[in-house]
Amino acid sequence: MALTTASEQRMLEAFQRIDVDGGGVMLKSDLLRVFRQLTADEAALSVVNQIPFDSVNYSSLIRWLFDCLPSSFAVFVSFEVKTEFLNEFHEIMKVDAAETRKEPGCLRFDLLQVEGSRTKFCLYEAYTNESAAKDHAKTSHYTTWNEFKTTKGGVVDGTYEKGILNPLIFQLCASVASLAPKLTPYSIFVTFEVRKEFLSEFHEIMAMDASATRAEAGCLRFDLFQVQGSETKFCLYEAYVNEASAKEHAKTEHYKIWNEFKTSKGGVVEGSYNKVIANSLDFHG
Repeated sequence: MALTTASEQRMLEAFQRIDVDGGGVMLKSDLLRVFRQLTADEAALSVVNQIPFDSVNYSSLIRWLFDCLPSSFAVFVSFEVKTEFLNEFHEIMKVDAAETRKEPGCLRFDLLQVEGSRTKFCLYEAYTNESAAKDHAKTSHYTTWNEFKTTKGGVVDGTYEKGILNPLIFQLCASVASLAPKLTPYSIFVTFEVRKEFLSEFHEIMAMDASATRAEAGCLRFDLFQVQGSETKFCLYEAYVNEASAKEHAKTEHYKIWNEFKTSKGGVVEGSYNKVIANSLDFHG
């Protein structure tokens, strides 16, 4: 079927009829049944078939199918701010974060401070597609931030990666509604390259690791995306309720399998790793 506003509404209503408790989450098997009843196209069925967890928030999934496919877009940045510009940086980013999150094409905007540093930060932005990211770059709040980085020289050069997202690697069921006002989420930013001969095994391990990690009580987000234009380069963003939850994650069997793949097996080429902290203002709830 064609992806139109009318068909989007029809699909949502079909899911709502089956969702008797009104929770907004449906088993993958039920999702497939509704899609087939609506004679959904093969691309939509393929997306649902490949989702590596048993249930999903169906309104989020519909948004992906109608607004985000085929090329949802993310930006993964790490940088250092010159000490003398820190106060101005915080003021600019408060405005940029608040305004960017209002943009219809913005899925996520998380600004995080590297643990143990006053001046090092990581920024994770996700948009429905590259066009939405380009529209963001035309806004006055982005222009102010960009001028601070470039013309004013407030930022020391860092790293910048553009990536492609899809429902398999972007956490559809991310839940931050329970964030308390004083909660400080604990996050990990990783960029790495997988050895080409291990790519198939990597995808199998990460599908399992993503599914199991997202089921952990302390996990807020687990997003893996592929760097644009590369078959082997990836970025991973994990967010937990606190550091204790991140440490519990490191004790799980699914993490151990991933860690052994990286280390003992040598499946991953060395990359960058940052532990970061955020408060509820910086973390896009």
